[in-house]
Amino acid sequence: MFSSNERVNLKEDTHFEIQVLQVEDNPGDARLMFELLFREQVTDIKLSQTESLQGACKLIGEDYFDVILLDLSLPDAQGLEGLLAILKMAPNIAVVIISSSDDELTALKALQSGAQDYIVKGRFDSYALNKSIRYAVERKKIEERLSYLALNDPLTGLLNRASFMARVTESIDRSKRNGEKLAVFFIDMDQFKQVNDSFGHSAGDELLIQVAARFRDCLRAQDILARLSGDEFAILIEQLDEPENSDKVTQKLLAVMGQPFYLSKQQVYSTISIGVTVFLGNEASSEEALKQADMAMYKAKKNNGSSCEYFDQALGESLQVRRILEVSVQRAICNGEMELEYQPQVDVDNKLIGVEALLRWRHPAVGLVFPNLFIPLLEDTGNIIECGKWVLKEACQTIQGLIDRGAVSAQLQLSVNISAKQIKWPDFYNTVNEVLVKTGFPADQLVLEITETTLMQGSECNIKTFNQLRELGVTFSIDNFGTGFSSLSYLAKLPFSCMKIDRSFVQDIGNDKQNSTLVGAIIGLSENLNKDVIAEGVETRGQFDYLVVSGCTKFQGFLFSKSLDPNSLIRFAAKR
Repeated sequence: MFSSNERVNLKEDTHFEIQVLQVEDNPGDARLMFELLFREQVTDIKLSQTESLQGACKLIGEDYFDVILLDLSLPDAQGLEGLLAILKMAPNIAVVIISSSDDELTALKALQSGAQDYIVKGRFDSYALNKSIRYAVERKKIEERLSYLALNDPLTGLLNRASFMARVTESIDRSKRNGEKLAVFFIDMDQFKQVNDSFGHSAGDELLIQVAARFRDCLRAQDILARLSGDEFAILIEQLDEPENSDKVTQKLLAVMGQPFYLSKQQVYSTISIGVTVFLGNEASSEEALKQADMAMYKAKKNNGSSCEYFDQALGESLQVRRILEVSVQRAICNGEMELEYQPQVDVDNKLIGVEALLRWRHPAVGLVFPNLFIPLLEDTGNIIECGKWVLKEACQTIQGLIDRGAVSAQLQLSVNISAKQIKWPDFYNTVNEVLVKTGFPADQLVLEITETTLMQGSECNIKTFNQLRELGVTFSIDNFGTGFSSLSYLAKLPFSCMKIDRSFVQDIGNDKQNSTLVGAIIGLSENLNKDVIAEGVETRGQFDYLVVSGCTKFQGFLFSKSLDPNSLIRFAAKR
């Protein structure tokens, strides 16, 4: 017969033992457990026994156990009372409920409360007992793993977004009580995609792990570090005695990123952009705080890496406008708030040869929203695809209508801007083809404009789409040429027919020697590649004359006309 707190070792020499604590006040039932395990010839279970909840709590405090076999009827605990006490004291231990035949309902409630399994007295044999113990151990491991993954990033071991936001919320509540300021950091790695593309995704994962370790070394033990997603990290600092102390953290972060990383024995450098918001608990919610830090980070991004920016009032006002626009941009097309204007393109004789369709948003509350504000919103919200389809159809339909009326030349070229997301969209080719068929607009008069940056991010799949559209007759123009990093060998692979000189080069042409040289080089390159060239942003006669002498034959800008609605375009065309 077992005595209270007696331990029986059923194993002599193995590498792993399942430590089991039996909490049972009936000596006969306690002896039965031992006999059943002995009968099954179990050699990897070490069984300890106690007859009360108090005894169990004492042993749990002194030793480690994998499983507790818990009777629901004890001298000092009845029903779920014992289970709840043990789970509170030792939440990581698996529990198997031992119930009497009339206690099965309570046993089921025990499973709902956190037990891993239950068996009924008189209804189990040695095999079932052995199986139940092992099942409870494995189920507990799975539960703990799932619980860990729900709270942590599996790659770096840091908190995930949900956990981080919960901690920020808790900190905000404390800040409201004690008046101490908080700081939230939003960190984004610069050009992380290039690491994945150059070294592979496993190297990218290794870089993230190393970055996370370096960030930890920059922080105090009580500071919270999380990986939000991809290459985005966040930091929460509480008890910020002086707001300036956050500067010390940013300097540490930027400094450790200045040291090389080693991936597959290759030396790699990586930079980060940091956004910080410092606030009191009554000044922002957790979501608002993270968004503020995010906005500051995007401002830092414009500094081309290794930079930190703080959220301020000006950014706050911008955030407020952005919130309004984010909510309404998805309904803008349905509400008829989006419209198109058309900026003329002319030749050296001031003859109208084409137009560029330009998207405008007249918000009922905010007024005219500039494209540099709402185009990124369309990208971020995923509405750029539907909006892009509408722009293409509306532009082709409008210009074809003007051609049919004889209001513009039947050979008028129509340029429509296309984003990177549209090009990557699997149904993009079918969309363009369908629009051309339905509107009757000639394919060889449609010019799709893509930026040089988008062009250089193109994949083989994109090139295939370009070629398919080229077979329809559609032509391509490279917008903002000269502002990116085009490879001449890559340019030769692409079926584009026109290059647009960016307005930033045209602005100081004739006065700035470097810009003048670049413009001349672009025009020369277009001639050598047998491509058209259009100068954008032509605003003065001097710019026009210089471009003509340099060999440019097509122009667009305020010198000729601003963007026009269809009726104004008809009047413009009538004069030419």
